[in-house]
Amino acid sequence: MVQILGKEVGATGLGYMESVKTLKAAVDNGFLLWSGAEFYGGPEYNSMTLVKAYFLKYPEDAAKVVLCIKGGVKQGTHELDSSAGGTRRSIDNILTQLGGTKKLAIWIPARRDPKTPLDITFKTAQEYIKGGQLGGIGLSEVGLQTLQEGIKAGRVEVAELELSMFTSNLLRNGVGAACAENGIPIMA
Repeated sequence: MVQILGKEVGATGLGYMESVKTLKAAVDNGFLLWSGAEFYGGPEYNSMTLVKAYFLKYPEDAAKVVLCIKGGVKQGTHELDSSAGGTRRSIDNILTQLGGTKKLAIWIPARRDPKTPLDITFKTAQEYIKGGQLGGIGLSEVGLQTLQEGIKAGRVEVAELELSMFTSNLLRNGVGAACAENGIPIMA
């Protein structure tokens, strides 16, 4: 057995060359909700390039997987941008990088952009939903007021929220209850 720093690590590491195998094992074992972000990684290797590599190898799995990608962040500055132009840029970039291998099921603004009303973001994403390029929109790390705004603006397909031993706010701040009342799954 291979050892590093006195720990047995096995013969196979987890890296780029093995990522497609890991994703295949995930699909084969029923892990069909995949979450990534436009800003995870660099231009050459990121959430979308990995997903594209997977579905080029296993196109038969594309219909099985629900792909959620966070965006709405300016590349390079990481400034929030869920304006109409920022939303279009983000969704177009994600779709381009996926290269037609997989439909983007859910686009999620990474955080609430305080400069853009949420209904503008939803209205812009709706253009892609109507065009068949996007399945729906989600929200990430939002409070109750923003969740309620999203519900008024359109259908919220999923809420990505933090839940851990150290952060259990959604169980007490009304967000979890509002998600349950409105049939919004929580991705934690």
